[in-house]
Amino acid sequence: MRVALIGVSHWHTPFFLDPCLELGDVAIVGVCDPDLPRTGHAAAKAGCPALYQYPAPNSVFDLHYSIRTRSHYFAARDCSTLEIVSNDRQRTTKAMKLTNVHFYPIFVRDTLQRLKDGRKPIADLADNAATVALV
Repeated sequence: MRVALIGVSHWHTPFFLDPCLELGDVAIVGVCDPDLPRTGHAAAKAGCPALYQYPAPNSVFDLHYSIRTRSHYFAARDCSTLEIVSNDRQRTTKAMKLTNVHFYPIFVRDTLQRLKDGRKPIADLADNAATVALV
């Protein structure tokens, strides 16, 4: 299976990169980020090219764990900081333990295995959209 990692300057990268490298039949064929100099470590570890990722035109694209509600955007900025941005762009942060981080390698391994077996991942973006619509 060929995999490309997007947004590798993000602190979550090891939680995705390492499980991919552990699986013998997964080839990381490229890593990319809008901050090209920050792709070096992941590219070197994976033995693949580092590529520039063009930022989204609306400037709200990111690969953080994030939730958008009618009045706020919540994003995990690291394993202990939640950033809250209001519609008028006021930013606040809250210190808290974001406990799902240690499950990322398990989720990545499961997703890759399911894809390799021709099965649907346990969750996809459509599931996320349906969940966020409830908020």
